[in-house]
Amino acid sequence: MKSALGILQTAIYSRLKSSSTLTSKAPIFDAVPENQPFPYVTLGDETASDWMLPALQTGQEVVTDVHIWSRYPGYKETKDLMSLVIQTLTEPPLTLDGGFHISYARVDFQETFRDPDGITRHGVVRFRFKIA
Repeated sequence: MKSALGILQTAIYSRLKSSSTLTSKAPIFDAVPENQPFPYVTLGDETASDWMLPALQTGQEVVTDVHIWSRYPGYKETKDLMSLVIQTLTEPPLTLDGGFHISYARVDFQETFRDPDGITRHGVVRFRFKIA
C-alpha cells in the first residue's frame, strides 16, 4: 500500500490556493516567508493510520490541520477565515490523484485561541479523511 499523505496535501493546498474568495483575504502557505504580514493560512500537522472496511478494502485515515493566523483585534477575522477554509475544502468534496479516493471526510473540530504573544489570534480546523 502506498501513502496518500503527499497527494492529500497537494489536493488541500491546491484547493485553498484556487479559492479567490479565500486568497483575497489571506494568502496560503506550506512554509511561511519571513516577515509575512497577517492574516494568513498555513497547512499543519497530519497523522495517518491504516484502516480496513468489512469488505476488505484497505486505506488510510488521515487527520490534518489547517491553521489561521490573525492580528485583528478580537476573533472575527479568524472565525471568518476558518469558515472560508471549511467551505473551500468541503464544497465540492475534494478529489485525489494517484488512484486514491476519499470515502469519508468531515470537520473533526475547530478551535480558536490567543497565542502566547497576547496579540496573535490563532484558529485551527482539523479535518478527518478516510482514503482508499
